[in-house]
Amino acid sequence: MAPKRINIHMFYKIFKRKTKLERLQEQHAVMLEKAFKASKVNRTLSDELMAQAYAIEEKIFKETNK
Repeated sequence: MAPKRINIHMFYKIFKRKTKLERLQEQHAVMLEKAFKASKVNRTLSDELMAQAYAIEEKIFKETNK
């Protein structure tokens, strides 16, 4: 039996660091998801989470316009 080949791309994905933009996009998605879930129960909490998501969105725009 021949040994299995190691997929180099797999190691690249494991050790690749996320950029600041990728981290902000991930945070933004998490905030939007939390806001959606909270909107079914607590509207004021949902509004606060949406405001936080909007602040992150502004940071994303600043980062992309550099």
